Amino acid sequence: MNNKQKYKILINISILGCFLFFLLTGLAMYFYPGGSMYNNPLNLNYSPSSPNSYSLTLNFFSDLGLH
Repeated sequence: MNNKQKYKILINISILGCFLFFLLTGLAMYFYPGGSMYNNPLNLNYSPSSPNSYSLTLNFFSDLGLH
């Protein structure tokens, strides 16, 4: 196996890894059962009418692994 073939394999693995990251992150966001730190009943600004789903601007990626 020459260097050109190794380079092509590494590029394909990188592209596949990026694709899987976005796909799995999107699925985790879709099926996320919790809310955000802003719609927590213990928060002073709590509003029961706020949506209880994932928000990219209010949640962090680390919140996706909590449930």
